[in-house]
Amino acid sequence: MKSYRELAVSGTMMVLDENKYSHLVLKEIINQTADITDRKLLTKLFEGTIENVILIDYVINQFSKVKTKKLKPFIRGVLRVSVYQILFMDSIPDFAVCNEAIKLVMKRKMSGLKGYCNAVLRNIARNKDNIKLPDEKKNSMDYLSIKYSMPLWIVEKFINDYGMEKAIDILENSHKKNIYARINFSKADKESVINSLKKDNINVEETYLNGALKLSGIDNMEKIDALKKGHIIIQDISSMYVTIVADIKEGDTVIDMCAAPGGKTMHILDVLNGTGKVFSRDVSDKKVKLINENIKRTGFKNAVVEKKDGMVFYKEDENMADVVIADVPCSGLGVISKKPEIKYRLKKEDIDELTSISKKIVENMVRYVKPGKTFVYSTCTITPEENVLMREWILNNFDVKPVSIIDFFDDKMKEKHKDTLKEGYIQMLPDKEHDGFFISKFEKR
Repeated sequence: MKSYRELAVSGTMMVLDENKYSHLVLKEIINQTADITDRKLLTKLFEGTIENVILIDYVINQFSKVKTKKLKPFIRGVLRVSVYQILFMDSIPDFAVCNEAIKLVMKRKMSGLKGYCNAVLRNIARNKDNIKLPDEKKNSMDYLSIKYSMPLWIVEKFINDYGMEKAIDILENSHKKNIYARINFSKADKESVINSLKKDNINVEETYLNGALKLSGIDNMEKIDALKKGHIIIQDISSMYVTIVADIKEGDTVIDMCAAPGGKTMHILDVLNGTGKVFSRDVSDKKVKLINENIKRTGFKNAVVEKKDGMVFYKEDENMADVVIADVPCSGLGVISKKPEIKYRLKKEDIDELTSISKKIVENMVRYVKPGKTFVYSTCTITPEENVLMREWILNNFDVKPVSIIDFFDDKMKEKHKDTLKEGYIQMLPDKEHDGFFISKFEKR
C-alpha cells in the first residue's frame, strides 16, 4: 500500500502535470488509505501543495541549480510535496521529511538523484526561516504573486479592478477553504442532521442562514452518513442565495440552465415542496449523470433532467418558465480556495471567450421565461467583465428591467454589501464566510 506522502505526490502530479481536477483526484487517492490520521495528512498535503505551488517552486529554484520546469516530473513532485511539509507542517520534523522523500526516490529506482534531492531539501530546511521573497516595496506585484501563489496577471487584474487593499483581501481569502452543507428539509430536520454529523466526528457550526451548516474536520467526504442518505447537500452559502433571490413559489415551472452538479436544482426542489417542476439541464452526458445521481440520492421526484446546451435555443421551451436561473460558465476566480488549479490554467483571453458564451446563454434564457416573470444570472467569479458589465449588457440588449434583491438579505449582509446591493445586484468577494459570487435578477417585460 502507498504511503500518504506517495499518494500526495502522485495526486499533485495528476493535477499540476496532467491537468486533472483536484476534487476528483482527491476522491480517487483518499480511498487508497484507511487510516483516519493519514487521510487528514494526505488531504492537507495534497491541497496545500497545489494551492502554494508558485511559492514552492520559487523556494526550490533558490536552492536548486536545475529549475523546477526542467526536473523529471516525479522528482519535481517529490520536492514540491516535501517543501510544502517543510514550510507549512511543523508537526513533522524536517529530517523525517527529507528521509521519506529519499525513500520515495529510491522506491522509483532513481537512486542517482537521491543525493540531489537530499541536498536541496536539507538546504531548504536549514534556511526556511530566512527565505526572501521579492522586495514588497520595489515590486509589490511580484511579491504578492509569490506570497499567495497567484499568477502575476491575476494579481494585476485584482489590483486594477478592486484596488490594492481589496486585492490583498481577495488573495488572502483565496487560501481559506470553508465547507458548507444545506439541510434537505424534505428528508430531515436540523437536529437530526447535526446529531448525525457529530456521530461522524465532524465539527458543525450553525450559520446565519437557515439550513446552512459549516463543516470541518472531514477526513473523507464520501463516508458522511447524512450525505449518503441525501439529508444534506454540499453547497456554499453564496450559491444558496441564487435560489433564495429567485423567490420561487410552490407550483412554479423552473429551468435551471448549466445545472451540474445539481445543488441549485435540489434547493429549488426543496422550496417547491413536491409541486411544480424543475427542468435541470447541462451540456454533457457526464454532467447530466451527476445531476441525476444527486437528485436520486436526495429523493426528489418532480425534476426533468435533460442534456441540453445552454447556447442552443430550443423553440419548444419558449415562454415556458416562471423562473429561469443560469449560473453560467465563468473564470471561477471566486472559488479558487476550493479549486486552486483554476488559477494556473486560466488565461487572460479566456475571460472574453467566457463572456461570449454567457451572452449566448442569456439570449436563450430571456426567451425561455414568461413575460412578466423573472430570471437570475449568476457566476462564481469576481471579474467585472463577467458580472456587472454583463448586467449592463443584459439591460441594454433585452426588453427587461432590473429587480431589486436587497430584501432577500439580512441586515449584516445588507451592510456588508451595501455598495452593490444599492445598485440592484450583489458582488460577494471571497471572505471568511463566502466564495466570491455574483447574483443579479431581471424581469421580462
